[in-house]
Amino acid sequence: MARGLLPMALVFWLEVGAERVSMGDIVAQVEALSELAGDLDARLASAGVGGLAGAVAIYERLRDVLAGVSIADLERMARQVADLDRELKEVDRRLAAVRELKTLLDRIEPPVRAT
Repeated sequence: MARGLLPMALVFWLEVGAERVSMGDIVAQVEALSELAGDLDARLASAGVGGLAGAVAIYERLRDVLAGVSIADLERMARQVADLDRELKEVDRRLAAVRELKTLLDRIEPPVRAT
């Protein structure tokens, strides 16, 4: 299966070039790669990516879009996201404190219902 392909993937072409591999071995390796590609294609398709072709198209689109983004821009955006995350956590903490205070006040004096 695919686990047996990992070491082979690193030396596949070297072995073919050195002619130390029989044609039967090459056919078996190509069949295993084909099976792996089919499995990967099916998994990507079921994930809504559109199979291998869709994944390649997404990769190429992202590469083109991100080619114009500098490392400095990415670092600046990452800092902004981290700052926003901290601010939102602080807002969440404050809202929890207000909810807790409201619960305590409701225990002391229940809210008056308008009739």
